[in-house]
Amino acid sequence: MSDYKDQKELKMAMNGRMGLMTGGIILLVTAVSSTLMYGINLFSIASGAAKGEQEYTDILTQANMDISTVRFIAVCFLVLACWEIYSGIFCTMRCNRLDKAKGTKIISIVTLVAEILMQAVLFFTHMMNLGTLLLAIVVPAYMIWGATRLEKLAKLYPDRKIALNTKKAKDARSGSKSSGASAATAQPAQKKSLRERAMMNAELQEEEEETAKDEAAEAKTDDTEAASRES
Repeated sequence: MSDYKDQKELKMAMNGRMGLMTGGIILLVTAVSSTLMYGINLFSIASGAAKGEQEYTDILTQANMDISTVRFIAVCFLVLACWEIYSGIFCTMRCNRLDKAKGTKIISIVTLVAEILMQAVLFFTHMMNLGTLLLAIVVPAYMIWGATRLEKLAKLYPDRKIALNTKKAKDARSGSKSSGASAATAQPAQKKSLRERAMMNAELQEEEEETAKDEAAEAKTDDTEAASRES
């Protein structure tokens, strides 16, 4: 599975790959399900208020915000969503590459800075909540941590491109499964051969008993013929 010198380096490679892959997937999910939806909803509110619809006007009045501010926040959400999608795809696709560790680290740092700036905008517009704040900081920080692990390995192994050779692991698993399957099929075959041997032994015993009976019958007929001749 690996060509590292010790288990510490192997664990570092596994943690780095997992950090980038997990963080990238979470970032993609939140970008589509949360960040993008926030931007679209705010744009619809601003458009409705601009048209003079009472429902959306009341929402802006209660939030003490004007249309231009809502549009600005909506644009920030949409831009951040696009960046999160790009960052998530980039880091997920390169989570196992040591030669791309520096690039994934830079992307993760830029993502963290963008998330902090977005939270600052939400703070000054009184739209920030604790859940989004923690998610916005923890996920990019986790990705930076994973990229840092791979970057350290890239310095130790400058000629190495792949962090973990997952193909060997898959081949080993498939080999163990195939060996287990062959062993499972060998057992019924062995049982079948034992049954066949037992049946063959039983048939041989029956044939021996029949031949013994025939010989005994022939001996009796010979004795009766000899006795009749003597008489």
